[in-house]
Amino acid sequence: MALLAQALRPEPSPPPSPAIETLQELVNARSAALGELTAFKNRLKATRTAFLRAELSRLIQVLQR
Repeated sequence: MALLAQALRPEPSPPPSPAIETLQELVNARSAALGELTAFKNRLKATRTAFLRAELSRLIQVLQR
Protein backbone atom coordinates (compact mmCIF):
# COMPACT_ATOMS: atom_id res chain seq x y z
CA MET A 1 0.00 0.00 0.00
CA ALA A 2 2.72 2.41 0.94
CA LEU A 3 4.54 1.80 -2.35
CA LEU A 4 1.34 2.37 -4.32
CA ALA A 5 0.62 5.62 -2.50
CA GLN A 6 4.21 6.72 -3.00
CA ALA A 7 4.02 5.96 -6.73
CA LEU A 8 0.60 7.59 -7.28
CA ARG A 9 0.99 10.51 -4.84
CA PRO A 10 -2.75 11.17 -4.53
CA GLU A 11 -3.94 14.66 -3.72
CA PRO A 12 -5.38 15.04 -0.22
CA SER A 13 -9.11 15.59 -0.27
CA PRO A 14 -10.91 17.94 2.09
CA PRO A 15 -13.37 16.44 4.57
CA PRO A 16 -17.01 16.49 3.43
CA SER A 17 -19.13 19.45 4.43
CA PRO A 18 -21.72 19.02 7.20
CA ALA A 19 -24.47 19.13 4.55
CA ILE A 20 -22.85 16.27 2.62
CA GLU A 21 -22.41 14.24 5.82
CA THR A 22 -26.09 14.77 6.67
CA LEU A 23 -27.13 13.73 3.17
CA GLN A 24 -24.95 10.61 3.36
CA GLU A 25 -26.50 9.71 6.69
CA LEU A 26 -30.01 10.09 5.25
CA VAL A 27 -29.14 7.98 2.20
CA ASN A 28 -27.69 5.25 4.43
CA ALA A 29 -30.77 5.29 6.68
CA ARG A 30 -33.10 5.04 3.66
CA SER A 31 -31.09 2.18 2.24
CA ALA A 32 -31.24 0.32 5.56
CA ALA A 33 -35.00 0.91 5.83
CA LEU A 34 -35.54 -0.46 2.32
CA GLY A 35 -33.51 -3.54 3.22
CA GLU A 36 -35.62 -4.07 6.34
CA LEU A 37 -38.81 -3.57 4.32
CA THR A 38 -37.74 -6.26 1.86
CA ALA A 39 -36.85 -8.63 4.70
CA PHE A 40 -40.21 -8.08 6.42
CA LYS A 41 -42.10 -8.67 3.17
CA ASN A 42 -40.19 -11.91 2.61
CA ARG A 43 -40.91 -13.04 6.16
CA LEU A 44 -44.59 -12.20 5.73
CA LYS A 45 -44.79 -14.50 2.70
CA ALA A 46 -43.19 -17.34 4.64
CA THR A 47 -45.02 -17.15 7.98
CA ARG A 48 -48.27 -18.89 8.88
CA THR A 49 -48.78 -17.57 12.41
CA ALA A 50 -51.60 -15.01 12.52
CA PHE A 51 -49.99 -12.92 15.25
CA LEU A 52 -46.67 -12.74 13.42
CA ARG A 53 -48.40 -11.90 10.13
CA ALA A 54 -50.21 -9.01 11.84
CA GLU A 55 -47.00 -7.69 13.41
CA LEU A 56 -45.07 -7.94 10.15
CA SER A 57 -47.88 -6.18 8.30
CA ARG A 58 -47.81 -3.40 10.89
CA LEU A 59 -44.04 -3.01 10.60
CA ILE A 60 -44.29 -2.94 6.80
CA GLN A 61 -46.86 -0.13 7.00
CA VAL A 62 -44.63 1.85 9.36
CA LEU A 63 -41.62 1.52 7.06
CA GLN A 64 -43.67 2.43 4.00
CA ARG A 65 -44.68 5.70 5.65
